[in-house]
Amino acid sequence: MQVKYLLIGLILLSGFLGYGQNRSYNQRREFLKGNSHWAMPGDNAGLDFSTGSPVAVRTSMVGWEGGAAVSDPVTGKLLFYSNGEECWNVNGARMLHGDSLLGNSRYSALQSSLPISFLTTMQGVCIIPVLAEPGKYYLFSLVGKSSPVADYSRGALFYSVVDMKLNNGLGDIERGRKNIPLCRDTLSEMMIAIPGDCGDIWLLVHRYGKEDFLTYHITKDGIDSTPVISNIETSLPSAYGPLFNLMGYFQAYAAKSPDRKKVAIATVMLFLICEFDPQTGKVANPIEVPALSGPTLGSEPCFSPDNSKLYISNADSIFQLNIGVYDSLSINRSVKGVAVNTSIDSSSLKFGRSYANMRLYNDSVYVWFYDQYSRYNRYISRINRPNLDGDACGFEQRAVPIHEGTTIVFGLGNEAVFPLPPDTSYSPPTDIATCGQEVLLTPGTLYENTRWNDGSTEKSLNVHSDGVYWVIQNDACAAYVDTFNVTFWDAPDPVINVQERRLGTTRNYLTYQWMWNGTLIPNATDSVYIVQDGGNGDYQVIVSNEHCTDTSGIYVVTNAGEPTAGFPADDVHIFPNPSKDIVSILYTGKVNILIASLEGKVLKKENGINQFSVKDLTAGIYFLHVYDRKDRIKVIKFTKTE
Repeated sequence: MQVKYLLIGLILLSGFLGYGQNRSYNQRREFLKGNSHWAMPGDNAGLDFSTGSPVAVRTSMVGWEGGAAVSDPVTGKLLFYSNGEECWNVNGARMLHGDSLLGNSRYSALQSSLPISFLTTMQGVCIIPVLAEPGKYYLFSLVGKSSPVADYSRGALFYSVVDMKLNNGLGDIERGRKNIPLCRDTLSEMMIAIPGDCGDIWLLVHRYGKEDFLTYHITKDGIDSTPVISNIETSLPSAYGPLFNLMGYFQAYAAKSPDRKKVAIATVMLFLICEFDPQTGKVANPIEVPALSGPTLGSEPCFSPDNSKLYISNADSIFQLNIGVYDSLSINRSVKGVAVNTSIDSSSLKFGRSYANMRLYNDSVYVWFYDQYSRYNRYISRINRPNLDGDACGFEQRAVPIHEGTTIVFGLGNEAVFPLPPDTSYSPPTDIATCGQEVLLTPGTLYENTRWNDGSTEKSLNVHSDGVYWVIQNDACAAYVDTFNVTFWDAPDPVINVQERRLGTTRNYLTYQWMWNGTLIPNATDSVYIVQDGGNGDYQVIVSNEHCTDTSGIYVVTNAGEPTAGFPADDVHIFPNPSKDIVSILYTGKVNILIASLEGKVLKKENGINQFSVKDLTAGIYFLHVYDRKDRIKVIKFTKTE
């Protein structure tokens, strides 16, 4: 039997529904849990978000600049925090080997007459998980160019590894992985971590006085000590001296957008926005905002959750920029003030001005206004609706009090950054209906590794029964899922039976088409076919049911003799059919006819005609036998209507 397949409702496997575009790293559950405790530079100040709302707490951390904390990304329990010189556990006790950390260190402060803040770094501490070793964390510590300490005069970047399995689960610095130098270069004071596209993380720093950004790639293989270097080659004008000599001079901060596509850099003299590629770690396309650049700048910027706005402080005010269109003219024209700090009496400030550090958490931007010694502000402010334009952003002065007896100085602490898991993309389900006995399922695109729902790892899968089948594939960065809804319909499987020269089938079907020697017989679309004289040969019938089409096996007729020369059956036709009145016979001459019922009863005979009347027949189906002078040349099925 020759089986024909009918596939219905095929949907092409294209247009994956990916989640990789514009993913917000800081709205994921593990980020919110992992950053639910803050340790802030100053004297013992902290916040606890574990109950949903921020609650002021005391920490053991003291330090003017640079600080970070990390919590368990599953439970939200505080793990440890550090100012870059020391590292404390959840109980506020210094870890057994959590002293004398290098980088954002104050240990040489007594050797200098300069204030401690000149020996530390604004974003001098950053915490990132060790991707291939659960329960371990990289603790990065940076000292910038501004340090006068001889060992650090060019800037340096170190890291240590904290293992939370040590010291009965309280954690400690792992032996042999403490104060490992990663970079001894002329670095500025900014350091942020940015999740990549492939379950990786980038650590971004900047070369002081140059147009170079350095991004260190952190993967499951560890830290690549050779950074990706982005020379943005800008010739942006600056009224305050060479542009990049200003980057990192004292106060210097960087911030990344939730979609990881932009970074903002603010120094004491300059404000800059750049594009960032989370796949390659490259920084490019800088835009300076002159309206916010100047000698009064020096605050930590912050992006809105939907990536459309950027907030920056200049002196006592907070400004909002609309960055939905990445264009210098559009961005600079969009600058608008949305808040003025009224928490501090300016007359009592060390420098007569206050500045703001901002940090995004759970759809709100938290704001800390400070002066050089920050003795006067007892509250953290908040922008409650940072996605909205202008005053609608909802600035709230004095939103969260800090703990009695604590002080915040420069910033709210650097956030811990966790990798984004590789994307899982889902293709639209493919509906397959087949009349065959099996179907071969193949994904629309083939990737490195394949696993079907039955555990097989072949690129294609043969299935023989109804069901839902899925396959997951992955490449270096993502996983892809294809789903197939398979239905097997019953094929007609026709079998020819015969009564003398009357061919039929053992079952009834919706349609019929008879064939003789592999050729379609014109108008032979009835449920039966009468073999003509001289019609020896191979007969088949093509039938269909509601869903499927199939062809019978060959039935060989040997009792009809050989075809005669000029066999005229193909030349005989009737019109109209159906008819309720007169039927014409289309043929080259007059013929003899016999009209019979379906049961074979002869109802009418006429000779030498080319048309006949059916008015006297009741409505129904009949057979018209057409003869020339001596032989029957064709049987035609016709319908009499009312």
